[in-house]
Amino acid sequence: MTQKYLNINPIARMMSIETFRIFENESVDELIQKLATSSFDIFKKVVVDFAPAKQRKISTVKEKLKDTANSSTFKTLLAKMKDYAKETEIENSALADVKSLYIDSMEQLADALKRAIEIDPKLEDKVIKNFQSRTTKYANSLESAYKRKKEEEEELNESFGLGLKGRVEALKHKLRMVLIPESVGKTSDNGYGRNWYRIFTELDQKLSAINHKKEISNDKEKKALKDLESQTDKLAKEFYTYCMRAAEAPFKKILSDDEISNKFEDVKDLVSSAMDTLTRATVEESNTEDEMREKAEGYDHKVSSLVFPLKIGDNDSDKKFKGSLIIANLQKALMNAFPPIKDLLAKRGGADGKYTSAFSVAVKSLQGVLGNKNVSGEIDRALLDTILDADKINKSDKEAIADSLDILRKEYVNESHAHSKSSVISSSEFFGFVNEASIHIDADKLETELEKYAKDLSEPENSKGGRSALGRGDRSDNTDQAYELAKLLRSKGFVKGAEEELFLREDGSLRASYSPEFMIAWTKTAEDAKEGDLPLFFWVDYKGSKIDGLYASKRLMTNAKRPCNWPKWKEVVGDVDEEDMKDFADWYSSYYSNFGGIDTDDLTSLAKSLFTHNREEEDENSKTYDKLYSYFGTKGYKNHYLSSEGLEAVKSAFSRGAQMEEKIQDLSESDFGLLANLVAFIATMFTYDKDEDKFVPVLDVILDEVLTSEELEKLSSEESIGSSESSGDLVAVLDKKGIRKANKQDKGSGESRNKKIFEENLKRAKGVHLPSVKKHVARMNAKTSDDLSRGESKGIYTVQPD
Repeated sequence: MTQKYLNINPIARMMSIETFRIFENESVDELIQKLATSSFDIFKKVVVDFAPAKQRKISTVKEKLKDTANSSTFKTLLAKMKDYAKETEIENSALADVKSLYIDSMEQLADALKRAIEIDPKLEDKVIKNFQSRTTKYANSLESAYKRKKEEEEELNESFGLGLKGRVEALKHKLRMVLIPESVGKTSDNGYGRNWYRIFTELDQKLSAINHKKEISNDKEKKALKDLESQTDKLAKEFYTYCMRAAEAPFKKILSDDEISNKFEDVKDLVSSAMDTLTRATVEESNTEDEMREKAEGYDHKVSSLVFPLKIGDNDSDKKFKGSLIIANLQKALMNAFPPIKDLLAKRGGADGKYTSAFSVAVKSLQGVLGNKNVSGEIDRALLDTILDADKINKSDKEAIADSLDILRKEYVNESHAHSKSSVISSSEFFGFVNEASIHIDADKLETELEKYAKDLSEPENSKGGRSALGRGDRSDNTDQAYELAKLLRSKGFVKGAEEELFLREDGSLRASYSPEFMIAWTKTAEDAKEGDLPLFFWVDYKGSKIDGLYASKRLMTNAKRPCNWPKWKEVVGDVDEEDMKDFADWYSSYYSNFGGIDTDDLTSLAKSLFTHNREEEDENSKTYDKLYSYFGTKGYKNHYLSSEGLEAVKSAFSRGAQMEEKIQDLSESDFGLLANLVAFIATMFTYDKDEDKFVPVLDVILDEVLTSEELEKLSSEESIGSSESSGDLVAVLDKKGIRKANKQDKGSGESRNKKIFEENLKRAKGVHLPSVKKHVARMNAKTSDDLSRGESKGIYTVQPD
């Protein structure tokens, strides 16, 4: 049909126009649907797939998705996507650059959608509806995956074992939590090349067959897993390639007509740029995953080669065991499980952490029962797997061995590479899972084997107590230790409600966080203290010990995994992030009801009411109070810790109140009120200096970087007062009783009441509260007891080795 024919035939021309209009609607609708889908997929990858476990709870994910999808305009939708993407932390720091690429591609796609909406405003509703539709499908599929995961976890008693099971769990997560939910509705019928949901579901079924209640140890199973990993990686790349093709496919129809093509030329360019960035992101992600998998295998082999086999002459005090107590915990597990082994070892040092000839006999008897060809008396990886999988070994002992393996994993992995917290493999990923009650060991046969191999052992010497890896002197009995400490804490009026059950597991053994060494140190502190006068802290000064650090004496929940000095906290946790800093700050500061010299309840109560009131005032500084509300008006303020982001907001607020950006400073009552409030509410706060790797008082930072002596001199001048007009803002006052709201009796000199309150608050904050906070941060930052001055060490009992 030529243009000339259309010009001379009006009916044909009208039919042609209508046909093009229908064609335009169909092709444009398909484009909008595909772009909205791609935008959602990138968004969910950043806020769900890359997020740490604490931000991947199904309730949290659903709330984010629902809030984002329930947007009335595309502008609002995009703002929420950006906010959630920005605030979401990252599980693995190795993917930080990849995350940035994904966010870039998401924003580029958003630009394409914005341009399309500018061309045709009616498309805005279609964008939102398509986004909502995709959200619903994904959320339903993800919820099903979470339910399935929960059901399976309830069936399993999870402990730890060496091997490849961690890789199975990682692949299972990738399929069930990422690929399967994302592939819902993506088939060849709607432009995605294949039925991807069915493909990834079939892969998951194959994986389940490999990992169904048995140890992955033989070569056939290892090969099957490796093949499945390769197959999944290959198909995942193909899947994402099809997703990008599907997003660009509608342009083929659009480009077939010049008029429509001209309209959407800008959109096409923007989409093309977004797809380029997205391609880079997917390639980088795949490469990073490959590197991480190779490193995981390397760490596994390194631990195995450096630690195993355990043999005669080994001792938990050896450097290669990194203070993990791996031998002692294995001895204890076997003694608790098999009475013949208990009788044998109890006479010869018990669970002393030493690999003696007696313990070798116990291991030989175990190997004999299991039918091992090589009855060597040594514990290699395979035998350790068997012990962890044995039905006679109780859960608490498996957990203790898991703790030992966890220490070894952290120590050797951290020596190999400086990882962030998120990139260090978790215990379950590294050592995998084992299933209890999968291997039965006959106790009668074990006793027979034991008698056979024990013939050459010399009779044990009669002795009582003695030092060991698990205790000192005669305090090796767990129950007696727990009873003794609980009684001391109660009887001397130190810690109400202290009961021995707090420290013990159901089987009477000490909980993992209460090592015998720690119990002895706390007991010694209580023994040496006068009645009713227990020191606030005790410092375990055993150089080179796993528990060398500062601990709260009067706290029922004190244990070896909750030190009060940051260097030891980092050592316990591993690599740390902002959340760990908050946890530590909360643990330390909540020990005090008046941290920094102000009653914490009074402080937080006034902060909430004051910032709530001032943010709602129609005042020049209301927006500043609104920005600060999340740092001072919420329960997070109670721990006295200010994040780096919060510190920047506070510095900006000080600058705003002092009018530091202005050539002429003419502060109003509201400005001085803002400065007075900021000083009052940061007086007891501390923050973390990443450059110095230590905690510092917030007020020190402000005085160094914002309210310098030169700046304070300007503010002290009467010339700084620009207006005496009263303000509706509430103002906080620091005084001898703590903190309160300003009243009519707080009169200022000259024309400014709030100027005087600011000056008095600053004077008291510097003279009273800052010294107190400095004392606290010195304790937090101390690596050893020698780092503390006499004043800083007041109230700390130092426990020296016997």
